[in-house]
Amino acid sequence: MQERVSLGFVWHGKNHGPMALPDLQLRFEGVRRGTFSPDRTPPPETFAALHARIAETLGALEKIEPTEINSFIGREMCFVRGEHRLEFTAENFLLSFSQPNFYFHAATAYDILRWKGVQIGKRDFTGALRLRR
Repeated sequence: MQERVSLGFVWHGKNHGPMALPDLQLRFEGVRRGTFSPDRTPPPETFAALHARIAETLGALEKIEPTEINSFIGREMCFVRGEHRLEFTAENFLLSFSQPNFYFHAATAYDILRWKGVQIGKRDFTGALRLRR
């Protein structure tokens, strides 16, 4: 994949503006503060840097305890982008805004990679099935 597709194309391809790297770690930090603004940090330009950022994010998310997530319920949460403000409860921000946004960007990146000829299929997107044992 790394030889056929440049990350610059994925982030800055001719679509409807630059793709954002899903920033779940930053969204949880925003819920802790009660406010979230989109991250304007430039995305990684190499696959090695992308892998490192994903590993860092997964490590941070693994440290979040279920009791902390449960404590978010009912908290006030505000999404701020410039002068634009959207008021949420924390759980509605995560479930009705952040989660769909994450899947939109993941599906769009997946589609771009397939369009560029990367040999990936549905299982690469959905991952392993969680079957009852």
